[in-house]
Amino acid sequence: MTTELGRIAALSESVKQEPSPLERQVRRVAWLIAVVSVALAAAFIPLASFGAHLSVVNALIFAAGLLAGMVPEGLLPVITLALAMAVRALAARGALVKRLSAVETLGSTDVICTDKTGTLTENRMSPMTWTTSGLTHLDNRKAAGSSSDGPTLRAAARIAAACNNARLRPGEETIGDPTEVAVLLAAQALGADPDAGLREARRRWQFHFDPELKLMSTIDQHGDELVVHTKGPPRRSCRDVRHCWTRTAAK
Repeated sequence: MTTELGRIAALSESVKQEPSPLERQVRRVAWLIAVVSVALAAAFIPLASFGAHLSVVNALIFAAGLLAGMVPEGLLPVITLALAMAVRALAARGALVKRLSAVETLGSTDVICTDKTGTLTENRMSPMTWTTSGLTHLDNRKAAGSSSDGPTLRAAARIAAACNNARLRPGEETIGDPTEVAVLLAAQALGADPDAGLREARRRWQFHFDPELKLMSTIDQHGDELVVHTKGPPRRSCRDVRHCWTRTAAK
């Protein structure tokens, strides 16, 4: 339990299942009915004893009957039938849910916030290329905006195609991480060659993605020179890149 996997297991065990909005509403109604029933039954005992001149035993028996009569026996079947009809309607439309409470929560949702990357709407990501020449929007087929023949964009496309492990096969599905596939498609749109065989032939060394530095680097043959291509967040400095190379080479 002192390892990272143990810590993840401990965090998973500590997660508590939150009740759905329907469960909270039913619980609130049940408490309200219970409080009202007990209050009326308790108020009926002195009223029956002094007003109707019943004995204490008869008053208690009548109060118990009154309390049992106020319990809504049809509440559970009504809720069960309502949920069953809702699930049947969802199944008819091809909906698949793991927990019914998720649908209950969705039914009481007013606003849904989603991302705009296209992952949910189009099942693909479309990156944007930002260089010193400006911002270039890509649709994974062609570059829209500034010219893709500039040296800066050509260099960005070459780096994106070299520092990548995704594979594009004509007429087949792409292979690799969705982010790397999107980057490789962007490189192809900017004119780079996405061929995996050519990329592996030029690659001399690979520094795998470091989760702490969030960087990946490759050493590739570019003409007569060895060039280091790095992929990662722009906030990472050259010092972090050199540290990543040094630490990986030491391993």
